[in-house]
Amino acid sequence: MSEQEYGRLNGQPPVPEPETASEINTHYGTPETADCSTDTIPKGTQPDAEKKKILVPDLVSMWKYMLAKGMGNQRLALYSYLNRALRSGELSKVVGFRVKNRTINRAACELKGVDFWKIDRESFYANVRVHLTLQSDEGDQTWDGYLCCCCTFTNLDFSCIVEELTDTPWQDEEEFDRLNPYLVPYYTNKRVEEIAEQLWVRYGMPEALTDPKKRDAVELARRMGLTIISQPIYGHQGVNSILFFAEGEIKTGEDRIERHKDGTRKHIKTEKPETITIPANTIVINTNRITCDFSRFNVLHECVHYELHYMFFRLQQMCSNDVRQIRTIEIEPEEGKRYSDPVYFMEKQADRGAYALLMPAGHTRKTIFEESSQIRECKNEGDRYQTIGLHIADELNLPHFRVRA
Repeated sequence: MSEQEYGRLNGQPPVPEPETASEINTHYGTPETADCSTDTIPKGTQPDAEKKKILVPDLVSMWKYMLAKGMGNQRLALYSYLNRALRSGELSKVVGFRVKNRTINRAACELKGVDFWKIDRESFYANVRVHLTLQSDEGDQTWDGYLCCCCTFTNLDFSCIVEELTDTPWQDEEEFDRLNPYLVPYYTNKRVEEIAEQLWVRYGMPEALTDPKKRDAVELARRMGLTIISQPIYGHQGVNSILFFAEGEIKTGEDRIERHKDGTRKHIKTEKPETITIPANTIVINTNRITCDFSRFNVLHECVHYELHYMFFRLQQMCSNDVRQIRTIEIEPEEGKRYSDPVYFMEKQADRGAYALLMPAGHTRKTIFEESSQIRECKNEGDRYQTIGLHIADELNLPHFRVRA
């Protein structure tokens, strides 16, 4: 699902639970860079001030998942690590004085928050900030530090291993990408493009970076372990494609608009849709909206989701990236308040990555330069780039609107 499809599905991009969003933007210091690096809803897509209530996604943050019973439930594991460190004497070494506590419990340890850093598609570092109140020979002393954890979402389970207690964050900020509280990475546009383009290299298709004829979306998906099928998705609400990370179900049946020559339209919709099972690692192309012949962008869009956003959907306990399945609640929007939306955030990244796969930046810049040098006369720069864009669209067999984007 693209950024535009997501917007249509919701009328306008929704926002997460307001108290969480405000805490996140204040506490975590959301980056202010434009486009893919910020999860703030852009101007022009904010909730209508005249509406008393708006519908928003009801999402689970990774911090809540880690501590809540019935979810990750890692609270006991964090305290157990601290108590093992207490008994072994390691805690005294780390804090720099002899700790006399008999046990480390909630009274002695406050879990202040957490920062997340991406390792790979399924794994991340979690630096849990702790505030300890410890008994010493000189009376009570406080100490602030981090429980550094290595976390992984597998197909069946979530694991969290506490690796170290330290007074400094564990990760190298230049080596790893920061994740937001819903495990969506903070990427600049350039970083999204770099990661997307490297998919061609990683999966044995490096020639695609310089040869447009080698940019085979279906082959890339296959090498990534993804299967592509076509189904008429029923009740699709504008969704062109869905990626299934795990086995799941969808309803199928005719649900399309038939346009007549006289300008009239007819909504053809099956009365009794069929429910079918979709295997894991499958991209479903919605034939009620598009055909496989025109699904190249959508396939690449889902490949980017598969690479970048698997952990978000695992966190939300979703088997696919069908946002129609995300729970929603109603809130009253506050005038002048900034809202963030992790789902809208991901769609921007997947769109940007799909364009980077279709038109790798290095080769595209070279093509633009070469085309520009051959244009002798043009009315203005806009006319020049319009001509260049039309030529590239023809050469790459892409719709012009894709090239413009």
